[in-house]
Amino acid sequence: MLLSLKEVIFLIVNIKIFSFFFNFLLFILVDEYMWDWVLSHQELIFARTSPEQKLRIVMECQRRGEIVAVTGDGTNDAPALKRADLGVAMQSGSDVSKEAGDMVLMDNNFSSIIQAIETGRLLSDNLKKVAIYLLPGGKNRIERLLFVLFSKLII
Repeated sequence: MLLSLKEVIFLIVNIKIFSFFFNFLLFILVDEYMWDWVLSHQELIFARTSPEQKLRIVMECQRRGEIVAVTGDGTNDAPALKRADLGVAMQSGSDVSKEAGDMVLMDNNFSSIIQAIETGRLLSDNLKKVAIYLLPGGKNRIERLLFVLFSKLII
């Protein structure tokens, strides 16, 4: 016995599944209310999505104020990697995905993302401390520090 789309949605809503499998047929028929419902779940699985669908998923999440990170290694992932707040490309992936991503994982290990974020936060905190330390010294000390930092980055 085949169920209609409305019956399938009714069953999913009544069962209250928190891991929701969002397939191609439902993707086409989704309106704003349905996106709100789908994105309200704690866990989501998007499988067998096309590049257009990946991009739409990112845009719908961002429209609702979410911060979106996307991982990818193929040319088809490039639009979503570019649009996401944080695009993470794999070192073993295509050159297009590496260009589109904000960060490239050199060891192809997802646990490196956590380490990179922690290191970035530590660096940011240290830069704030240096700036606060140099403020009483006046404008000249800060200008000299910035000159030294940027001249080393250029070389």
